[in-house]
Amino acid sequence: MRTRQFDILQCGALFFALLPYFAQSAPTTQQQIESHSRQAAEYLKENRPDLAASEFRAIIALDPNNVDARGNLGTVLFFQGAYADAIPQLRAALKLRPTLWKTQVLLGIGEKRTGDIGAARSDLEKAFPKVQEQKIRIEAGMELIGIYSGTGDLDKAAETASVL
Repeated sequence: MRTRQFDILQCGALFFALLPYFAQSAPTTQQQIESHSRQAAEYLKENRPDLAASEFRAIIALDPNNVDARGNLGTVLFFQGAYADAIPQLRAALKLRPTLWKTQVLLGIGEKRTGDIGAARSDLEKAFPKVQEQKIRIEAGMELIGIYSGTGDLDKAAETASVL
């Protein structure tokens, strides 16, 4: 009888020792997003944009309205030269947060490089006066000058050049 009680006690102790492992639930969506974000940042730090892009896609699958993941994925794709793939991500980020001026510049440049000159002009004209970072401002201005020159709007090209 004593052995049976001892066995029951051992089983009970084992049950309570293992209970925390059984009680643990799957990570929350927010925890998963944070994990993917950390991993994406690490991949970018290691100059591995393809792997970072996969992490941003995983975040978007969990939260389609994650503006940072959309913007970052669009930026990674843009700098890989995948403009057609970058454009929807950049547009989605802008729709979620319309004041992302650098993102709008990238969108405009991507649109220009894919032949959508009207959309490129609109996005670049909207972002150009708002961009504070000089390097990006110059790039946006140069793209606008190219668009204006290509359409024969030389006054606007000269005006933009004078602002630069």
